[in-house]
Amino acid sequence: LLGSEQKGVGALPCLEVDSSKPAEVLVNLRQGSLTLASLLARIEDLSHILVWSDAEGQHVQRVELPRLYLSFEARRNTEKGGNNLCCEQHSGYWLAREPPGQSVRRLLAQWGGGTLLLENGVGEHAVLVSAAAKPVRPATWGADRGTAESQLPGQLVFQRGHEEWMKKLGDGMRHYRYDVHFSEAFAFTPTLSAGLYLLLCRFLTWHFAEVVAMASIIAEAHTEEEKQLWKSLEILDVDCHADAIACRLHLSLAMAPFGTNMKLPWQTDVQYLEYVRKRRLVSVACALELEKE
Repeated sequence: LLGSEQKGVGALPCLEVDSSKPAEVLVNLRQGSLTLASLLARIEDLSHILVWSDAEGQHVQRVELPRLYLSFEARRNTEKGGNNLCCEQHSGYWLAREPPGQSVRRLLAQWGGGTLLLENGVGEHAVLVSAAAKPVRPATWGADRGTAESQLPGQLVFQRGHEEWMKKLGDGMRHYRYDVHFSEAFAFTPTLSAGLYLLLCRFLTWHFAEVVAMASIIAEAHTEEEKQLWKSLEILDVDCHADAIACRLHLSLAMAPFGTNMKLPWQTDVQYLEYVRKRRLVSVACALELEKE
């Protein structure tokens, strides 16, 4: 639709139909493809997703997620036939058509759900995650803070569109992209914000060995988005698992060079006393080295 200006106070723009493009129909996802709806609901609420089909309503032509600054366009796959929903923000990638292998599924579990898997023409994968979604454990809403039920791992739920959370996001894209290594054993974190988001999800889902592995690469938080993610770790202060305590100590050591600029969401001396008490329960992958102790 093309707008033309009109003079006069309170006048509305005159809209003209752009006949050079084929007509598209807005699809009701609750009555359309359940497979597509279930897939997109992993990263965004259905009320904030626009799906457009051809005039007959047979084929999806375009998907828009405006809150995440993300969109997909249907393009013909000349090798395998059918259409791919190609990501317009990440050239060469489209929504994965086939279920991932076991190694990729294990990797995706570190985000606790809330992911979209992309692939390209040479079989490489990338993971998309919403930056506008705050990850929490399901029981956190219904259980008192500090109870065992609120600390159990598993699939996470995501608080989307929270006003204070959204305010602190950067001006760029409101999603994170993690390129999967060709070994499918790990994913790259392109920015500190993406790394802190993955750290938070790994902590919530009890992937403690992975938290320890990335502790040393966490740098000082400067932006409001980075500080918000770092502060979110305070909800894990009451996680009394032996490996969780060791992870907090690893992060304390990694943040020591930054002084008060990276205020820890926990008391290190209290954590160390707990670590000493539960030292025999800590896994080898999470235990502190002798010089660090």
